[in-house]
Amino acid sequence: MNFKKYFPKTIAILMAFIFLYATVSKIFELNKFYYQLAKSPLIPYGYNEYVGNIVLLIELIIVYLVFKNKIQYSLLISFVLMFFFSLYIGYLLYFSYFIPCSCGGILGDLSWNNHLIFNITTTILSGSAYLLYNEK
Repeated sequence: MNFKKYFPKTIAILMAFIFLYATVSKIFELNKFYYQLAKSPLIPYGYNEYVGNIVLLIELIIVYLVFKNKIQYSLLISFVLMFFFSLYIGYLLYFSYFIPCSCGGILGDLSWNNHLIFNITTTILSGSAYLLYNEK
């Protein structure tokens, strides 16, 4: 098996499943998702729905790109999104007295430390897969 060939595509598919699951979970509880975003100290008042819609759209774009076999772009966007999610959680974890949870599904049930570890891990995986994909 050729690791350089299959690893990036496998990680892209994994990220697409994660984002599809998270997006569908958020959509099923859309008002709760918006409400939690409104409680975030980093999102300006009244912009929670805009930010939420942008996040949902980016997550769906990643799924679409994997479906269309645009692996390079899906990995790059996954890396950037997970990097910013990691920064966001890290900031809230260490500098905020209140941490609102706007995550969908089982990710919302993780402790904040485990959530940060999950995000950092997926950031590293998507970044590594992107770099490996570009070595071709």
